[in-house]
Amino acid sequence: MGKNLAHVISADSGKGAEDAVLDVMLAGVYGVETCAPCGVPIMRDASSWTDTKNPDSAKSLAESFSVLGCWAVERLLRDFLAAERLAKSGADPEVTDAVIKGYQTAFAEFVASRNFANDSLTKGLTAPLKPEVPFVVVVSEPTWRMNDGMFGFNDRVLAAQTAMSLRKQGRNVALLDVRKLLSDGIAVEKAPVMIVFAQKVSAYYSLQPKMLTERLVKYRKAGGKIIWIGGGLPDHALCDFSMEVACRADVGKGYDYCWTRLPVDRNAYTTLTLKVEGHATRKLERNPSFHAGWHIPSNVTFFKPEAIESVMPLATVRDQGNPILVGGAWPKKAPSIAYFPVYAFYPFLWTKETPTLVPFERGLDSQGLDSLETAFLALQVERLLKK
Repeated sequence: MGKNLAHVISADSGKGAEDAVLDVMLAGVYGVETCAPCGVPIMRDASSWTDTKNPDSAKSLAESFSVLGCWAVERLLRDFLAAERLAKSGADPEVTDAVIKGYQTAFAEFVASRNFANDSLTKGLTAPLKPEVPFVVVVSEPTWRMNDGMFGFNDRVLAAQTAMSLRKQGRNVALLDVRKLLSDGIAVEKAPVMIVFAQKVSAYYSLQPKMLTERLVKYRKAGGKIIWIGGGLPDHALCDFSMEVACRADVGKGYDYCWTRLPVDRNAYTTLTLKVEGHATRKLERNPSFHAGWHIPSNVTFFKPEAIESVMPLATVRDQGNPILVGGAWPKKAPSIAYFPVYAFYPFLWTKETPTLVPFERGLDSQGLDSLETAFLALQVERLLKK
């Protein structure tokens, strides 16, 4: 700890009013690069200390916190001294249009350039274990902000959990940075199966939904198989059925104040069941609104009964015995896309399993693994993945 403190510099940045304000606005952005590598060590050592009271874990934990603390102190001192100087000079720092433009430019550059492979969540998962043979790719993104990004704020977590789970099964798998997918695509010969977690898809600086759709359409036309897990169906360009057979339930009434949205009334949570083809029916074991983790699953999409003419059924929920088709694959005779609502993968909703204390290694629960297996069978994935 002392060595980190010894390197803390107390110095004014010397910047003018607008640049000093911009510095403050960007502190959180650049702080990510300092914080990200410390995440896994902090979680690992905190878990070890909690479980074993190992003094080496406590020492290592303190060291990681000192890295973060010293960085924060140095930034705070720099900004404070700059503010003190500017106040004495009579300057009146404001968030001007120029400052906002500078922030947007810097943030866009940051999103485009930050190192995805060094994040605690993704480290070690961005390259296949056997690059010389075909592998599964799980699309993820470089953004870390809870409510911002191309995909939903917990889709990065689910992507990493899935990659970890597949590796534990002995499968060749890697996370794929969505920036690389958008800029270069990926050869089907290298990665014949793609998994996308997308509780939402929205424009985020250089990350554009239109380009994502174009890449996925091209990938599919080349023979690639796609497993789409999210808050709704993928873009219509990827749906080989009449969109009239797909609906979104109006669940606003009767839900009161609830973050989660499923295609049933909230009162059905006590009796709700999920059946994934080829596996046993499971009942909802935990309320989906924060009872199974800090993030929540939402998807109100379902298929009308006539959808089975063009969609292979994969997942059904039952609200008091009433079957509702919520997941499927298409085209029905030879599917190339499998679609599941995110709650069919969300850990610990449908099982009584509990997470391990090992950071970032908990993976999916048995329900999520069942859903993956069903998707692989529907898409005939095994013949594409040579061992």
